[in-house]
Amino acid sequence: MDARINLGITYHDLGNFAEAIENYTTVSVQQPGDFGVHFNLANSLFDNGQLDDAIEQFGEARVLDPDHEDTQYNLGVVLLEAERYEELIDLYTEFLSNTPDIEKSDATIHYNLGVAYSKIDKPLEAASTFKRAIQIDPDRAVFHMNLGNVLESLGQGERERRTANPTHTTHQLQNKI
Repeated sequence: MDARINLGITYHDLGNFAEAIENYTTVSVQQPGDFGVHFNLANSLFDNGQLDDAIEQFGEARVLDPDHEDTQYNLGVVLLEAERYEELIDLYTEFLSNTPDIEKSDATIHYNLGVAYSKIDKPLEAASTFKRAIQIDPDRAVFHMNLGNVLESLGQGERERRTANPTHTTHQLQNKI
């Protein structure tokens, strides 16, 4: 099985996600309790555009290791890409409240929360989370741009109000196990 895991890693690194998925799937059937296999399978599924399957596999990985930070982060990225904003908000809100070090240091999680809030027309919450992202990492122009979009939408009044529509999102998964 180690050979199949190594093949999965190699195929993923080469961008051959279908082969990576095939190898990880074979191992996951034979070793259903292997956290790393589910995590890596989920990453390959995401990179192959299979969002629902990636969400399912990150869910499996989360059951096996509920405290694994990269699993929480990556699941949120996939939920954002899949436009499942409420689920992302619930996941990241819980994650941040249970992980104080991440709350203080990971600007991208706050930024992704801001994007999700913007997409479900909650501009006040979006502005708050974009501001938090900027406090942590003030040099990311995209954070400022999307905060500006939200603040502009709030200043236009109800008659001409447009929903902030962030144009740049951060969809990058954490490293493989």
